[in-house]
Amino acid sequence: NIINSLKAHKNKIISIMFANNETGIIQPIDKINKIAKKNNILFHSDAVQVVGRLNVDFMKLGLDMITISSHKIGGPNGSGALVISSKKNIINPLFLGGQQEDSLRSGTEPLLSIAGFGAAAKILNINKINNIKNVKDYFESEIKNINMGIQIIGENSNRIPNTFMIYTPSIKAETLLIALDLEGFEVSTGSACSSGKAEPSRVLMKMGYNKEVASSVIRISLGIQNTKIEINKFIQVLTKIIKRLKNK
Repeated sequence: NIINSLKAHKNKIISIMFANNETGIIQPIDKINKIAKKNNILFHSDAVQVVGRLNVDFMKLGLDMITISSHKIGGPNGSGALVISSKKNIINPLFLGGQQEDSLRSGTEPLLSIAGFGAAAKILNINKINNIKNVKDYFESEIKNINMGIQIIGENSNRIPNTFMIYTPSIKAETLLIALDLEGFEVSTGSACSSGKAEPSRVLMKMGYNKEVASSVIRISLGIQNTKIEINKFIQVLTKIIKRLKNK
């Protein structure tokens, strides 16, 4: 029992991804937060995948902390933020000696990245995400229409509007990734943080999928610039690749 385990420790905190970065599945944040509050446990959520894609109101959520990232909303790499409900009795500096960030983190701030982060936040238009969702829904529908046994991971789950994961039977993810790359399409085999590792998706293994499935999934992420015309081209290429690989 996670709660009993946490109660046994003096410094208690629950940290949950708001939405998984591979499958796009949104976690039941409200329910988890109620459990945390009931047991007097701090609750932090990694909201990197959802800010800019969903309406996220930190005050209404009532969480203690969330983490967000600049590059996920169109800002420069290398800048992020930890948003906290109150500095009092929640966080302490990891190392001492500097007065930056109210003495919470010493070291020179990357001012250009921070300024870029702020500029990206100001021009962020959440309404544009509706177009991405429409394109993603069309994408998934067309993938199923080619009738090649492709499975959309977490299809019936509540998911973010731009990222999804598909399983292609009998075709290793790395093989499909390379074939798509040669055709001009950039996808990934899972988390961008673990690129280059030819290993089954740990996320899918924890979800109960077997190793064969976890080794044959690719993640597709869309942006506001993507169109249905591009989707049609992708489907044509994907169909050609799968037929070629299965005939080998």
